[in-house]
Amino acid sequence: MHYPENMNELREIINSARERGACLVPVSSMPPHIHGGSVNEKAEIVSFEKMKNIMAINRHDRYVRVEAGVNFAELLPKVKEAGLRLN
Repeated sequence: MHYPENMNELREIINSARERGACLVPVSSMPPHIHGGSVNEKAEIVSFEKMKNIMAINRHDRYVRVEAGVNFAELLPKVKEAGLRLN
């Protein structure tokens, strides 16, 4: 299982898998982490649980940009502080 912490590490994982002919199965920040990865023996799991940056909360344009590992429990309080709410 891979745990990238930033885009550069993720890029290295993708390039390495491409060179080896391996499949990658992305999973979010919460279990269960095994979906299609256990079916294909070449598949490698990429967990985004360490990619937790909230990159932007824009009240004016009403959008939030986050990395793949951010979960709702972490995001909701920050969005509320900005005077927004999620669907």
